[in-house]
Amino acid sequence: MARFIEFADRMGIDRLCIYMGQHWSRDPSPEEMRMQNDEVLQALSHWHHRAFGFVYLNPKHVEASLREIDRCIANGPMVGVKLWVAQKSNAKELDPIVEAAAKLKAVIFQHTWLKAAGNDAGESGPADLAELAARHREATFICGHSGGDWERGLRAIRGGKNIYTDLAGFDPTAGVTEMAVRELAHNGCFTAATPEAAVSPHSLAR
Repeated sequence: MARFIEFADRMGIDRLCIYMGQHWSRDPSPEEMRMQNDEVLQALSHWHHRAFGFVYLNPKHVEASLREIDRCIANGPMVGVKLWVAQKSNAKELDPIVEAAAKLKAVIFQHTWLKAAGNDAGESGPADLAELAARHREATFICGHSGGDWERGLRAIRGGKNIYTDLAGFDPTAGVTEMAVRELAHNGCFTAATPEAAVSPHSLAR
């Protein structure tokens, strides 16, 4: 965590969003979820003044995920939910998780990607997230990585008034920030800085 803070200081960033532990699992069991969230809680105990924590969940384990929301957000210091690739974001299993997050005003960060050869079984594209966001207009979402193929990804979510976008996770590219502002002017833009992109022109946090 100290290394992340070093990058943030170099870029003039006051706070970071952190999620997932040191040993990632694409399809975590309830025990693995809790372990990863414990590691984030440990980091926050030292750096709460410099970081926002997101609880990592697996929609395949709805009850365990709801317990982690209670533990880490309702009764803990975290402010958001992190969803990765265990289950596509348009699946009905996500509905109770989104409803619980919305009641706590916790933002939901959903990884999205558009692979040339097709996504993995549980991996979401921006259109999947747009479908979920349309079902839950009271919730707030962040479209992780803008789908990687950001020109297609930004167009897929531009109709969602409750979707922000993330411009990290791919190489810095001329025009990406301008397109995000143009297509999502009704929302504004969430832009994340990551260690591998810490010197990029679009690595900003607001």
